[in-house]
Amino acid sequence: MNEPWMSSLAGEAVYRARVRGCLLGGAIGDALGYPIESSTLDRIRAANGERGVTGFLFAGDSDVARISDDTQMTLFTAEALIRAHQRERLKGIGGAWALLVRWAYERWLETQRHPGPEHAAPPQSGAPTAV
Repeated sequence: MNEPWMSSLAGEAVYRARVRGCLLGGAIGDALGYPIESSTLDRIRAANGERGVTGFLFAGDSDVARISDDTQMTLFTAEALIRAHQRERLKGIGGAWALLVRWAYERWLETQRHPGPEHAAPPQSGAPTAV
């Protein structure tokens, strides 16, 4: 199906799979690049061989690849856009995209153990539907 915007179950399934694939692909790429994010090509090759990084680089004895704030913020942005879409579709209240993204970024900031700015708390009802 080449037209995922068409309102059909098959089209929606294809669209959702593509969105999930984009998010997952971005997270995998981020995890591959995270340990060498600020390294020069010479340093990367010195540490990993002439071909550079060819697999996940784990921290210490861990077998968990890490992601950066880039992936974290991408996921918080996606969640805010889902909330905005649901709000517009279900309640007919549009135009809150920027505010919902801002609130998502403030929630992200809280996960980094930094207090966010004071503001009216966003509504927490109606958790977004998974993509």
